[in-house]
Amino acid sequence: MGHLEWTEANDEREWDVFVVQNGGSVFHQWSWRKVLEGDGGRPLYLACRNAKGRMLAACPFFYHEGRHLSYLESLPETITGGLVISRELTDTSQVITSLRKSVDFSPFNPVVEMRIKAHQQHIIETMLALGYHYALTHEHYILDLDMKKPDDVWNSGFKKHDRQAVKYYEQRTAFRLARSEHDLLALEKPDWSLYHGRIFHADFISRMLATLGDQIQVAVAVESGMPIAGFLMLFDHPKVQNRTVYLLGVRHSVTRNIHSPVTFINWKAINWAHENGFRYVNFGTYGLGQSFDVSDIFYKLKERFEITLEPSYEFILPTSGVAYSIAKSISRVI
Repeated sequence: MGHLEWTEANDEREWDVFVVQNGGSVFHQWSWRKVLEGDGGRPLYLACRNAKGRMLAACPFFYHEGRHLSYLESLPETITGGLVISRELTDTSQVITSLRKSVDFSPFNPVVEMRIKAHQQHIIETMLALGYHYALTHEHYILDLDMKKPDDVWNSGFKKHDRQAVKYYEQRTAFRLARSEHDLLALEKPDWSLYHGRIFHADFISRMLATLGDQIQVAVAVESGMPIAGFLMLFDHPKVQNRTVYLLGVRHSVTRNIHSPVTFINWKAINWAHENGFRYVNFGTYGLGQSFDVSDIFYKLKERFEITLEPSYEFILPTSGVAYSIAKSISRVI
């Protein structure tokens, strides 16, 4: 592979072309960077190039700045992040090893480590083989529409009461997509959510809608002119192979009813995704072990939609010149 060099990326178009061609998610694109920057984040987007200047990998970071020491995170407040590596490379170890050497720790640049999300199996396997420290942080709840089509979910995942709930709302409720946060924010008393964090904040939602273009929609279930359930739907770029729909910020009204409007709106969303050529539906990320508690709503979600669980790793790479033992000690402090 020869000499590799990681440098800061500044060409928005080149970055997006690379991440889209190599399977990067909507969160890897430059537009998501603008969303996070609008919330005060400071980015460091790194590109790996060979001796001829050809881009071989990309890793988007944002600084997490402490009082004295800092670390880089890929990516904060985001379902997916981490490395995007050229599909043409069969051995990714050199690319990953060279990444930690791209940032030198010094009193003038007190970045002690890189924290990198990964749920793609080939990257996880390489990082484990390289011996990097890691934590299992959460699980992705993913429906593979090639393996489980909506009819399969209806016939084998749904129980009788799930089918009754869908039929109940089909008679009185409309499912629609809109590019406005007003329908979502009209649910003033959300009693639970499938995704937690600042993504609920009105200004953050508005910024996403203003920045992500046709890669975001608001999905709502409307009854008698009023939304009773809703969430954000983010979409991978149309040119990404095996595109994913991400369902974020599920909310529903607190009106008492034996039937859940969330089952209905999730059902409509997976049908919409299937009809529009998406491969995966990502229902969000949840804590480890929740899917095994039969009384937990996330266990029921997994069973109902025949979801596959993908564990998400966070790998810790000490920056150049910082020993593992020092980095681990400092990490506990910051």
